[in-house]
Order: sequence, then C-alpha cells, then structure tokens
Amino acid sequence: MQGLSVKNARNCLSPAVIVGLLKDASNHADVNLVNAKLLVKEAGLNVTTSHNPTVPGEQVCGEGLLSVALAGAPYQAVGFVQGTTPVLQALNGVAFRPEVPLHRGLALLLFRAQPSNHAMLSTMIGLLAEAGVQLLSYQTSVVSNGETWHVMGISSLLPSLDTWKQHVTKAFKFHF
Repeated sequence: MQGLSVKNARNCLSPAVIVGLLKDASNHADVNLVNAKLLVKEAGLNVTTSHNPTVPGEQVCGEGLLSVALAGAPYQAVGFVQGTTPVLQALNGVAFRPEVPLHRGLALLLFRAQPSNHAMLSTMIGLLAEAGVQLLSYQTSVVSNGETWHVMGISSLLPSLDTWKQHVTKAFKFHF
C-alpha cells in the first residue's frame, strides 16, 4: 500500500494493529479484526491512528507511514512496512536511520540517554549479562535535544528496569 491507499485503509489498519498488540498479551484467544476495537476498550486503552505520507522533513519513496499512539502513554511510534517487514522509523518524533526492523517474537529494550556517555553501552551490556539476557541487535536514533534513543533487540524481556533507570533518562521494554 502506498500514500492514499494507507490513508483510506486506516479503518482496517487500526484493528490490525490492535490485534497485533493484544494477540499475545490478551487472555482472549479469539482477538480478530471484528472484535479488536471492543476488546482494547474493555482493557481500558484507547488506540488512535493517523496517517502522514511522510514524516515531517523526510521523504520516503513509495511508502505510507502509520502512526500509533496509546492514550495516556508517553510514546508515539511511527513506522511503515518495508517489503514485508514492519519497521520503526521514529519514536516521539526522533528518527532512526536506518529504520529499526521489527521481527515477531523479538523482545526490545528502548531507552533514552545522552550520546556523550561513552561508557553507557558497556554498562548496558553488563546489565544484560547480569540478567542472563543476550544482546541480539543494537541501533540508535539521531540526536535530539542532546539525547538519543537506543533500541536493543534482546533474547528475552528483563523482569525489571529498575537498575537501568539510574543510567538512562527513560526506558521501556516491548515484545513485538
């Protein structure tokens, strides 16, 4: 799908995104495109989607972007499908170059930190090792407001981010 097609298909894409969010996390085994919006409301969440042909200041050839935000959540993700792989292009308006590929079953650890902290990466890898978690991939965003977003693909989700929060500005985990 491209540009206008994605804009026109927004009513279908929103339930599809919700199904993806709820499928593994929900105790409802029968999450589908028909009941997804109702189930997400029952869970107390409000998912909104918007479409922009490109991220402001960016040109993406032949691709439409989908922006998803959960009401009350402090994060807004923007992405698109590149071939058959969904990719994260920006988080809270900060771009990733290249985009972060999102693979089913991959646990992600996302955190924001100052790029001038040269020991940060080795500290984070040490924290992963202490938790018995392997680093599978690593990517950073462009610098924005003196900080960068870091995305680590990891072998499993960490039980807690308490030890991470003393080293970074923000941190959260996500399982796609």
